Amino acid sequence: MAENLRRQALGRLCEYVSNQNTRLGFDGTLVPRYAGPSKGAEIMATVNASDTWTGPLADEMAEDTKADVDAVDAVFANLFWDVRNERNALPVEVPEDDPDANWPNGGV
Repeated sequence: MAENLRRQALGRLCEYVSNQNTRLGFDGTLVPRYAGPSKGAEIMATVNASDTWTGPLADEMAEDTKADVDAVDAVFANLFWDVRNERNALPVEVPEDDPDANWPNGGV
């Protein structure tokens, strides 16, 4: 048996995506967000803050901002989970003649 190099590469990609999500201020990749405000809600609060802009249009724009930011957060979190699930679906070890034992040179 040999180490599954494709699985290892996906593990590195998973870590990279997680780090980039953190760098962008999105934290829904490691632990699902069950408590506390979403990233969109955090930003929404600054759109129609009393020292920034208030009024019906500000409220509407704040809601739109929240929806857009939360949608981006979900896309990035889903990317993390998709890569992680793909990695977890692969075996840790494969037969030595398996293409994943020589990935990417022997893999797809």
